[in-house]
Amino acid sequence: MFSIFKNNLDLVYFIYGITFVVMAVAIAVQPKRDSDFKISRILWLFVAYAIIHAPADFIDMWTAIKSENFSGGVPGIILTFLSYLFVFEFGRRIIRIIYPGKRYIGGYILPLIAAIIIPASYFSGQFWKNMDILMGYCIRFPGGVMAGLGIMLYYRYEKETLKDLRVKRYFIICGSALLAWAFFCGIVRNKGDFFPSNFINIERFFDTVRVPVHVFRSLCGILVAWSFAGLLSIFNMETKLKIKKALSKEQEYREFLSSILKSTQDPVIVTDKMCAVTMVNDAAKDLLAYDEGEMIGRPINEFFLERNVFPAECVNAQNTPSRSASEEMSFVTKNGRIIPVIFSFSAIRGGAPGETIGNVGIAKDISGRLMIEAILRNAYTNQLIKDFPCEIETVENTDVLGKEVARRKLAENSLAESYLFLQTIMDSVEDAVLVINNDYRIELMNRSARGRFQSDGEQHTFCFQATHNSSRPCGGNDHPCALEMVRTTKCSSRIEHIHCTNEGNAVYNEILASPLYDKNGEFRGIVEVNRDITDRHMAKIAIEESERRYRLLIESMNEGFVVLDERFTFLFANDCFCRMTGYSLQELTGSGVTGMLNNDTAVFFINNIIKSGTDNSAQFETEIMTKNGGLITVLVSSRFVDAEGSGFYNIVLSDVTERRRLERELVNVCEMERQRIGQDLHDDVAQNLIAIDLLCKMLYQELKNRSLPELATKAKELTIFIGHSVDHTRRLARGLYPVSVEPEDLVSALRKLILDIDKLYGVSCTLDADKEMYDINDISSIHLYYIVKEAIINSIRHGKANTISISIDATHNAATLIVDDDGIGIPDGVDGHRGLGLRLMKYRAGLIGADLHIARKSEKGTRVICTFHERMNKTGQ
Repeated sequence: MFSIFKNNLDLVYFIYGITFVVMAVAIAVQPKRDSDFKISRILWLFVAYAIIHAPADFIDMWTAIKSENFSGGVPGIILTFLSYLFVFEFGRRIIRIIYPGKRYIGGYILPLIAAIIIPASYFSGQFWKNMDILMGYCIRFPGGVMAGLGIMLYYRYEKETLKDLRVKRYFIICGSALLAWAFFCGIVRNKGDFFPSNFINIERFFDTVRVPVHVFRSLCGILVAWSFAGLLSIFNMETKLKIKKALSKEQEYREFLSSILKSTQDPVIVTDKMCAVTMVNDAAKDLLAYDEGEMIGRPINEFFLERNVFPAECVNAQNTPSRSASEEMSFVTKNGRIIPVIFSFSAIRGGAPGETIGNVGIAKDISGRLMIEAILRNAYTNQLIKDFPCEIETVENTDVLGKEVARRKLAENSLAESYLFLQTIMDSVEDAVLVINNDYRIELMNRSARGRFQSDGEQHTFCFQATHNSSRPCGGNDHPCALEMVRTTKCSSRIEHIHCTNEGNAVYNEILASPLYDKNGEFRGIVEVNRDITDRHMAKIAIEESERRYRLLIESMNEGFVVLDERFTFLFANDCFCRMTGYSLQELTGSGVTGMLNNDTAVFFINNIIKSGTDNSAQFETEIMTKNGGLITVLVSSRFVDAEGSGFYNIVLSDVTERRRLERELVNVCEMERQRIGQDLHDDVAQNLIAIDLLCKMLYQELKNRSLPELATKAKELTIFIGHSVDHTRRLARGLYPVSVEPEDLVSALRKLILDIDKLYGVSCTLDADKEMYDINDISSIHLYYIVKEAIINSIRHGKANTISISIDATHNAATLIVDDDGIGIPDGVDGHRGLGLRLMKYRAGLIGADLHIARKSEKGTRVICTFHERMNKTGQ
């Protein structure tokens, strides 16, 4: 047996080198750029170590093949030296992360050691030989020890974050394997002329253990590669936790915005970019007499008397430089009432520069304002005097002067009453109203305006003094003058200003200015209605900031992120998903996700997505088709969001194609090694034991013939013991490699397994197998064998079964394998993810494209069903 490893060192070197390659690729392809874990910043050092060290092992393999005729020692030593520098630096930096204040682990250590090794090797007279030994003692061993201890201590360092991720075992196994690896690579070196290389070296290790040290190095490398694969899962879990936290925060932010809108007294309507209503506040519902559910999703133009204005008005708002527009329009309530309003429509920016993602509209009921304007026009044209002819005629004084005095007095009284009536109406308006003449003088203002712009006892003559605390009229693009705009355009205008209250506070105002004319049509001034839109302005800024942060978060993800509506149509896809599939955002928006899936995958995908609507979230793995027709394997995490009657799906997709391929390659390498060891046990060890058994039998006969009964009895016992060893070795060989390269041997291997189970456990097992099973390839046969074996062992150990039946039914394109037992049954709630054996069964089924279901039978016992859909696949992929 010991000669097997020594005579096949080339294969050991090959496996050792492949382990480095797999390890480097697995770490390199794992997205970790934005990770908060500090270890992500130094993993590149371990990747460099693995990539540089792999060629050195291949050189050693070629040296073993060519023996003395190949001089690859010097390049191998140089590559090994360089790789050891990286593993040492990796170990030093991870210790530095855990103990940042320790000066004795500074960056000067590695140059100092290298500066000692090279001169010492040079002056020794055997430069390359002694350098190979010294770099193992001084660089590889301490570097490996620091890396191993650092990995285990790092878990304790990040325990609060990692304890919920269930990765502790990976850190412990990885650290332990690195420590053992440091001993086998750093201490057990080539034989030298100084201590300890003349005492502990590769030759003496083989003479003592009878197994080359390279075998132990390979096993340590495989353990490190496996544990690193599990350890790297922390980055995927970290990304999912970040996304979950960001989405939760975004939901809280949206609820905060909703509360702001609901607290706004003016009617507010929010639409998407197609002018469909997405949110309304209570004031809008009260004004229009609609329920929220009746308004959400409907085009906004359905609520206006002027239905042909929208969505043209929406587009105008989006295309204007200020991203806003305003019109005098009329709402039509649910009961048919027509309400005149000023509707201010503003675009909401978000996403890419210049992109509009929605609109927000504020409505102002102007019924009172229209009435005030009519009264003011009558006052300016002196029509009130003509409304009282009867009172004038009743004056008894016939004197012309007396009549004139009476007429003037009556006109003054009427004007005073009209002024008082007008002031009462204006004071009832909540917005600040000012009447401004042609010279910027304030002729009239209501109670709201006086409370906002005048302090106690203070009187402002000009509008710019009252509203801006300025000594001159407004002007320029930032603060255009409402009076000048109306004077120029001869029509009503809307602008936004920042006014200063009498308390010195800045307030965002929307100014609605309408012209005033005398009876001759001459322009006399304006009626200016000032509305406080500070809440609306802050809400708009908050909405834009929320959308910007949300879009920035999604676009910075290393995983694909898409949003689907309830008809599974794309609403959004981030850049990562577009790169992953080759589609542009324009091509995806509005298209169905089923176009990227085949028929079977589409049903599976949609069923699991729908599950997230009932269970709040779902996670599964599937394949999607890229634009060029290729298939990629993705890990899908879905969550349904209910947005007040209309929902959508947030879906995160991680590309695991390369990871799954590497896993399959690693499993195949392990299976090949298992097969080789099984064959060696059967062909070499077992045959040697049989030969020893024959010699012992001959010895027994010879001792018996010489009348040495005591020695003959001992020889007889030795013969029996060796016979048991032969049987045990054969069983081990069948366990390691039960099925030969011919797939039709699966049934015969299962029959032998049943006989062994009957002998070992005394449990009755039956097999009903289809003769057409030879369509399954050899790799799939091996995995199916181990699935059956694990199911039988679970039935006996955990299910306490007395009878087990195995059946295999083969059809044209599928094979169904069923294992039934009469035990106590699998406990409820166990889904195949708790026990190691159940997880291995699930994993093996996934490798060969099979579906595995484990369920409790209605009466008693457990049923395991494995359906294999690719029987005609001869490649074993």
